[in-house]
Amino acid sequence: MDDKHLSKISRRRFFYYGFAGLAGLTGAGLTRYFPGTSWAAKAEDGIMVEDAVYEGIRESLGKYIYLTPQKLGGGTHAVDLGTQKTLSWISYWNYGDSCPISHHLAAFYADSGDPYKGFEFVNSTQGGDNVLMYGLKTRIKENGMLGKHGMGNNIYRVGYDGKTGQMELLENIAETTGIGLGVHTVPFPDGNGFACGDGQKDVAAFFSRARGQEKTKVLTAFRGDWTPNSKTLADTWTKGGTIRLTRLAPGKDGKYDYFGTKGNKINYEMAPMAELPVERGHTPGDSPHTLTGLDFCLHDPRNTGPCPPSPEQQHTWQKNEQSKDSHSTRKRAKAESSKQSIS
Repeated sequence: MDDKHLSKISRRRFFYYGFAGLAGLTGAGLTRYFPGTSWAAKAEDGIMVEDAVYEGIRESLGKYIYLTPQKLGGGTHAVDLGTQKTLSWISYWNYGDSCPISHHLAAFYADSGDPYKGFEFVNSTQGGDNVLMYGLKTRIKENGMLGKHGMGNNIYRVGYDGKTGQMELLENIAETTGIGLGVHTVPFPDGNGFACGDGQKDVAAFFSRARGQEKTKVLTAFRGDWTPNSKTLADTWTKGGTIRLTRLAPGKDGKYDYFGTKGNKINYEMAPMAELPVERGHTPGDSPHTLTGLDFCLHDPRNTGPCPPSPEQQHTWQKNEQSKDSHSTRKRAKAESSKQSIS
């Protein structure tokens, strides 16, 4: 508005417009943010107080700890629901991970019985290329951040110390065992281990529970592979096929060969409700046609039977079965020959 128009606005009209604008702000509820209102008022280091302008009953959530991953935020934080404040927080960037995608986690029972005094949890991180599936305009790959230190598929074991209020990285289980997985983590019912899976590799494994500076061990691990009836990717699953489960074995050094991106069939996850891009060939990867989507595994404590056979045991079993079949065939042939001689 130029000076010519400003000169025509009287003092009374100016206040009129001012009060009209203030009424508009009030109608929009924005005055709650003005100094002196309950939205803006808070005690030193206290919590924000909100006007009860919504319908319904509002109750305190109680004294619980809410532990949640931050996905592309690269860390995990714990919130004290009783005080509505962050209890503690960890960032995997600080431990040399150049592209941490904090994905799933599982907390173990606190040995003291009180998680506020301390507890441990395991936190899987997705493979680094998953950061690209959202279409973000980033040069993160060109800048080398998805290389050796940003491959992802890490399984971090973290401890919270109630005395210091700090979280500390205790172990990278993927590095310890050679099995890098990045999706669902499920603790055993008795709290003495956990299961973890990865739908990009179709690998699932059961791990022991380590405490403090102990090291985690693999109890057993297996891989799922799909053998389709059709050779066309678009018909890979719709025309059926066979799922084959293979027990995995560690190398001579005691580690498995699935660290980092090793074993990935597709470069990023087959997200829920986004399965079609795989069969349409839009999801890059070395072996999408063998994909089963094995990203979850649940341990049943009632299953006390033997583990599935290793590839070597399976090979021996097949040879034994072939030998049995050959022996049975010879035995039947001999019996038939005896019958003919009698007749």
